Amino acid sequence: LLASAAAVSQFPIPGIVLTESWNREQRKEGGRKRNRGLNLPRKAVKRLKEFLYDHFDNPYPSETQKGKLAKELGLDVVQVNTWFINARMRLWKPHIEKVFKSMKERLESNLEACKAGTSDEGEEMYNGLLEKYHKVQEAEDPRAKVAFMMTDEWAEKVMQDTKAKLAEKLETESNAQRIWASEADIG
Repeated sequence: LLASAAAVSQFPIPGIVLTESWNREQRKEGGRKRNRGLNLPRKAVKRLKEFLYDHFDNPYPSETQKGKLAKELGLDVVQVNTWFINARMRLWKPHIEKVFKSMKERLESNLEACKAGTSDEGEEMYNGLLEKYHKVQEAEDPRAKVAFMMTDEWAEKVMQDTKAKLAEKLETESNAQRIWASEADIG
């Protein structure tokens, strides 16, 4: 059999010529084509976002939770898992980084203010803040940052406010979608 140049270049295995029909067969799984690149249903995304925002301080669902979500939403566990991997990078991590940066700047400001003080009490406070600051600088992983933020009263409040704003935004999007859908049904 002769294969197209594209098919051969995709699979540069010496002595093996692959055809487009082989390529199509490999894309099938269990007799049905994989839906690579297709979006999940809106209701599923809404529910997954709800879970993410409800568990904002730890958006890593257990295998049991993933299974329940998949069953509830009519998805494969792999789809749920992939959605969470992407959502943590696109939705969760930027918020964590922003709050963490603000917390770090706040800590630096408090260190500078404390440094100006000369009393023994001020020196003790400065040393405590300095120790905390060194720990903040060591935190690189988003999970470590969240864990650290949950020990800081100000950062924890900012995290709760962020969580509430995201939940509100999700509800607003859902309401807008319902209005759009009802108008589309009328027209």
